[in-house]
This record gives sequence, structure tokens and C-alpha cells, in this order.
Amino acid sequence: RVWSTSEHNHIRTLSGHTSWVDALAVRPDGMVFSGSQDKTIRVWSGTDGALLNTLHGHSTSYFTSLVIAPGGALLSGGGGVDGMRVWHHLQGWKSQTIECGRTNVRALAVGIGGRVYSSADEDVPF
Repeated sequence: RVWSTSEHNHIRTLSGHTSWVDALAVRPDGMVFSGSQDKTIRVWSGTDGALLNTLHGHSTSYFTSLVIAPGGALLSGGGGVDGMRVWHHLQGWKSQTIECGRTNVRALAVGIGGRVYSSADEDVPF
């Protein structure tokens, strides 16, 4: 669901996933990304809620974390043992996989101008 922060009310519901949504990210321009247990990431218009794209990449795991790099051109999704996948919005959503460890990816972060990613998984406790 999309909510107004100024009016504190429900604006619209984004429908299309076939299972639970576990991860969300929003670009500064309002574009919404939703990661689901259906192993897809859906890309939604921030203006009218239209479905713009469906991204695939994980074969055995679903997406539990999404992060957008500064500038909004890179989207990263992680979850399970499939590692992290990075999509480049300006290159037709071309993607690459980054191996993160032997266990489930639980969280992702991006920093230092979008050039460094961090992942939290079950390999090493803090």
C-alpha cells in the first residue's frame, strides 16, 4: 500500500505479486520497488501506481532486502542463498549476481557514493 506522509491516509494499493511482499524500496522520484516471496521484484510508478517492470533473478530464494544506490540508477536485491543481485536501471535493467556467502542474506546497505555494498547474512554473527 502507498500512504501519504502529509495527510496520513491510504493513496493506493499496488497489486500483482502472487505471494507475500517482504522488501520495499522507494527512489527519490517516487518509483516503488517491491520484493516478494514469488521471487520477483516489481517496479511501480510513483505517480499513478502502474506496474512498469517485473525483475527476475533468484531461482531458489525470495527477496528479503532491497536497497537503492544514491542517484537511483542501481537497485540491489538480496535474500536466501542466491546472494545479491544488482540491476542497472539506465542499462535496460541488466543485472549481475554478487555472491554473498553460504547462508541466507538478511539485509543490504549501500554507501560511499554507491560503489560499496554491505550484506548481512547468517555466516558470521556480529
